[in-house]
Amino acid sequence: MVVLISSIPNKLRIKITKIILLFWGVYMLVIVPINHFLFPAWFHGDMGIPFGDSFDLWAVWLIGAYSIGLGFACFIAIRDPMRYYATVVEIFFGTLAMAAVTIGGIYLLGTNPYLWTTWFTGILLILFCVLIILVYPLTPEKYVKVDKETN
Repeated sequence: MVVLISSIPNKLRIKITKIILLFWGVYMLVIVPINHFLFPAWFHGDMGIPFGDSFDLWAVWLIGAYSIGLGFACFIAIRDPMRYYATVVEIFFGTLAMAAVTIGGIYLLGTNPYLWTTWFTGILLILFCVLIILVYPLTPEKYVKVDKETN
């Protein structure tokens, strides 16, 4: 397996991955929907985004629904992170896309980058992505086994 931090034993790596996925899943399944379904005007108003018409609310609810899907995917992948490699990769890219929207909002929508909600959202999303890159294998285990058998 090709990983960035290769000194961690595989069993410990799996446990760390499960812990990361647990916190990631709770964030995506609980925190993001609370911000986007229950308090959308407060959360996005603090980001400096003009909020008020029905399109804004619809878009915010769509982000909350997407995060619920990613949260459930995290809890599915916790069972066996190596078996659900494609799921973890999808969670990674989905979260990276959400972070890109947050960062893009700063430059395209004029979102204030110094407000706490922008930092909270952007930093946590990027943190989950960085943590999973450090401990999770960059190559699926089944492909590594095939390479070893052929060589």
